[in-house]
This record gives sequence, structure tokens and C-alpha cells, in this order.
Amino acid sequence: MTSVDMHVDAYLSRIGFSGSPSRSLHVLRSLHTCHLLSVPFENLTVHSGGRVQLDPPHLYEKLVLQRRGGVLLRE
Repeated sequence: MTSVDMHVDAYLSRIGFSGSPSRSLHVLRSLHTCHLLSVPFENLTVHSGGRVQLDPPHLYEKLVLQRRGGVLLRE
């Protein structure tokens, strides 16, 4: 999957952002808030013995297409 395959509109829909994605501090704050409120942390992959993959195509698949949460790793 290339960056062309990762559709910005799908991500914006996933996080519930309904504004215009213009370049401004206000929009950046809104995007950040929407992401924090829409994409929880989860460790299902870790606990099921799966391999955590952090490359952009896998993250897009997991967060946007599968509507799952992000991963929080602590050492």
C-alpha cells in the first residue's frame, strides 16, 4: 500500500472530522482532538500473540479500514 492508497477522506471520516482540512492551528487542534476521542489504545494484537506492525500501510489498515485502536507499548 502506498501513500496514494491511504485516503485522507477515509481517515477524516474515521475520526469524525467534518471541517475543511486547511492548514491552520485551529484545524490542527481540531484534528488532534478528533483523533484522541475516536481512536482508543488497544493491545489486542499483543495479547493474542500477534506481531505489532507500525509501518504506515499496516497502521492505516488497522486504524481506518478495520476501525481498531492504536497500540501503546511500554518498556
